[in-house]
Amino acid sequence: MAFDLLMTTYTTGGKERTELEWKKLLEKSGFGRYKIIKIPALQSIIEAYPDESDIQLLL
Repeated sequence: MAFDLLMTTYTTGGKERTELEWKKLLEKSGFGRYKIIKIPALQSIIEAYPDESDIQLLL
């Protein structure tokens, strides 16, 4: 999420996102399986996996 802070500086559309906003963005983008891992820092780790139907299209 710290990268979001950089994006607010370098772009006109960048913004800091809440966990709920990340979940909505991931799901809307076709990443129905994801983990948001909180670590003892300002940032979090986001692991995102494409939906099964999208994987089949790639094969």
